[in-house]
Amino acid sequence: MNRTAEVVIIGGGVIGASVAYHLSQAGVKNIVLLEKNLLGSGSSGKAAGLTILQWANEIDVQLVQGSLGIYHELIKRNKDIKFNRSGLIYLATTAQEEQYLRDSQALLNKFNIRSDWLDRAGIRKHLGHWMHIDDFPAGLYTPDDGYLDPFQIVNAFGKESRRNGVKIYEMAPVTGIRRIGNTFEVTSSEGTFSTPLLINAAGCWAKQVGELLGLKLPLKPYRTQIAVLKPSHPLPQSITAVYDMNRNVYFHGETGGLLLAGDGTTETEENPDMFRQKADNSFLEEIAQKISYLIPGMADAQVTNSWAGLCTATPDRMPIIGRIPQLENFILATGDNGYGFMRAGMLGKIVAEIALNKLPSINPHTNSLVCGVNIDKLTIDRFAGKDLSEFKITQGMGL
Repeated sequence: MNRTAEVVIIGGGVIGASVAYHLSQAGVKNIVLLEKNLLGSGSSGKAAGLTILQWANEIDVQLVQGSLGIYHELIKRNKDIKFNRSGLIYLATTAQEEQYLRDSQALLNKFNIRSDWLDRAGIRKHLGHWMHIDDFPAGLYTPDDGYLDPFQIVNAFGKESRRNGVKIYEMAPVTGIRRIGNTFEVTSSEGTFSTPLLINAAGCWAKQVGELLGLKLPLKPYRTQIAVLKPSHPLPQSITAVYDMNRNVYFHGETGGLLLAGDGTTETEENPDMFRQKADNSFLEEIAQKISYLIPGMADAQVTNSWAGLCTATPDRMPIIGRIPQLENFILATGDNGYGFMRAGMLGKIVAEIALNKLPSINPHTNSLVCGVNIDKLTIDRFAGKDLSEFKITQGMGL
């Protein structure tokens, strides 16, 4: 006999957990979340945890600013979670990169987000005593940026969702979905659940979930890599997080005087059930070279840990959220191109609002606002009539 649910969410990463949390906070009582492994064990658990407000598009500033507010509320109720307010400096080498930072600062000013423009002297004041800064004529510093442990945030969402009555099933992969009338029948290792509303928050498996319903979603999972380095000489106790736009490398400090560094993106589509989870030797060699150039004290650093996780690309590097025209009451919450963690708090809130029929239908020409965010550029309608089967995977935290 099928069990019933008011809402079924597929995927227990940070976005799925955020959706469950916000729906349960709104008073929805019969919510089921199905996770094929453990909460946060997929891409969320392998993320760098950075929160970056330096964007040159309004939607991302709103998503990250809103998510930070949600995370700080979680932290107040979950004292074991620590936000590392390291600050973040984007470093520009070229005129194009410098213009990106000018545009970003103008947008941050609009949203009353603190930022400081840095000339070479300003960069030297922040970083010059331990970093090689000769290549950088300009930078932008956001003092309220930092990083969190994504696994802690996922589990805080999960704990509070369970307290609100959400039934979270781990080790419960979805094996089939059928549409019968106005109901979805979702089959998993925990049995079959009937629901009028289905939310696909399956991350790098979201494309496969769509295929169970005959949908071809414009999504491509891809690998990105991270290394943790131990310096041969101690680094400063407090390190400002840095992103070198020209070399496409970021880093921030880790507990015990270590340094976490990426970005090792591979621009090929991967099978989320069969991908290499160890970092490539070529990536480790490249990241060591970049970091040792930027930080002379890292010249003889040792790699103490490294891994590869999956992100999910879309053709325009923006997430896909909301209902889809082909299938009533099937909602997407996916496609974050490596920025899922920093957007997830607000995305979960927006998807919950859509699910609650605060915005029952989405027209790409109506400037639809949900939680103050214009989501026209986030719905799947933006790709209507386009052949997206072979779009290129791209990455980079700026241009």
